[in-house]
Amino acid sequence: MNCLQKIYELVKNHDLPNWITFFFSILLWPTFLYFWNKRKHRYIKNLKVSLSPCDITCNNIKVNAIKVTITNSTSSTVMITNMRLKNNTRNFSINKCASRDFYSGYYELKFFDGKDFIIRDMVFYTDKENYTSIGIEDNLSDSIYTYNPNFVRRLFRIYKYFVLEYTVLVGNRRYFVKTSY
Repeated sequence: MNCLQKIYELVKNHDLPNWITFFFSILLWPTFLYFWNKRKHRYIKNLKVSLSPCDITCNNIKVNAIKVTITNSTSSTVMITNMRLKNNTRNFSINKCASRDFYSGYYELKFFDGKDFIIRDMVFYTDKENYTSIGIEDNLSDSIYTYNPNFVRRLFRIYKYFVLEYTVLVGNRRYFVKTSY
């Protein structure tokens, strides 16, 4: 009992609860807010991203490709920028003519403007769509186009084929999206 009284007196004299509150509000809370705003989302509701097979011409050679179609079904204007493909596995081999950033190891994806893939930032109005594609080495099985990762793969972001990353502005909110396929 005497020990508890001494602890109570110590806390009372040095105002410990206020110091705990001070350190929480100065150190922990801003750190939490910083990481909360930098987190990556798996998807954006009503922004549909679908994969399909296609053929593209790369250096005057026709190659197999994967077409990534994005459809805006949200009720607001969407802007997508910095779309890139990262961490491809041996299940998904990319053609050598694809544009790769050697320092960071990702493949930049650009949108189609009618003639070529040159648009880096794309604005999607409601119910509009556009696409990008990337050349692949050989034909993939059809399972990649209907692939839906199980709960464990989604939870820990374990990818089977590749990771698709992009920044999305929906209305006045910005999201960093990282989707594993």
